[in-house]
Order: sequence, then structure tokens, then C-alpha cells
Amino acid sequence: MVGLSAAPGFVAGLRETGPSLLVVGLVVAVTPHIAALLFGRYVLKMNPVILLGACSGAGTVTAALRAIQDEAESKLPILGYSVPYAIGNILLTAWGPVIVMLTRQEMDRVHALRWLRGYERAWLRGDVVASGTARMRSSSSLTPGMSGVRATKVLSGKVS
Repeated sequence: MVGLSAAPGFVAGLRETGPSLLVVGLVVAVTPHIAALLFGRYVLKMNPVILLGACSGAGTVTAALRAIQDEAESKLPILGYSVPYAIGNILLTAWGPVIVMLTRQEMDRVHALRWLRGYERAWLRGDVVASGTARMRSSSSLTPGMSGVRATKVLSGKVS
């Protein structure tokens, strides 16, 4: 369901940014694996089958492991798969909240600016009463959960 509901946004984003979005996504996805293959093969002198298993584990792609095993006609790639797979899953789980936390402050600034723009529009329409609060005609012009005091603190950098 999530994938189906995200498709229109993806198509609109692709139209807006063009094929560069796909190219950047491909580079970001492939570069770590190419670097790992080159480092593992030429610096660490690893067995290529174990190295490919390690790359599929680091990418947490079990289907790739199965394809490598079928192509090599061996169960040897599982030796390289297990530890990178475990580490990859731990890092994916642990870094999700960290990335959200790092981007939250920037998102607070975006919401504060959006709130202030809505407040400014209300003031220009004459919807602001003497106490400084706005009677908004539509709730979409204010960011939910953002007060004027919080917006001011966020923009001044006084909110953590």
C-alpha cells in the first residue's frame, strides 16, 4: 500500500528533477559496493566468491546471496554474508533515528517559516486581532502544532 501511494509523488519528483535523480540514486547505491569489491580484492586479497557474499550481506540483499550461490554452485558466499548482514541491519536500525534527529531542527525551521507566512497572510487580510492571534479562514495556512512563540524561538535558534 505504501509503495502504491508513493508512486504519484515519485513520478512528479522525477518530472521535476529529470533523469539526474535516477543517475544520482544509481551512483549512491553502486559506489559503496564497487569500492568494497576493489578494496577486498586488491588490498585484502579476498576470495571473490566470499567478497561478493560480503557485499550482498552489507547491502542486506538475501536474493543477491542466493544468485551468487547459484552462479558459483557453492555455499561458500554465506561465509562472507552473515557478519556484514548483521552489521548492516543494526546500522540501518540505529541510524534511522539519528538521521531523523539531525534533520528535525531543519524541518522545525521550515515549519516555523511556513507558520509565519500564514500569519503574515492573515495579518494582510485583516484577520489578526488586537491580542496578536490570528483567526484563520483555513487551517491549511498554519502549520499544525506551531505557535507564534515557538516559531520565533525556532527561527532565532533558541529551541533545541
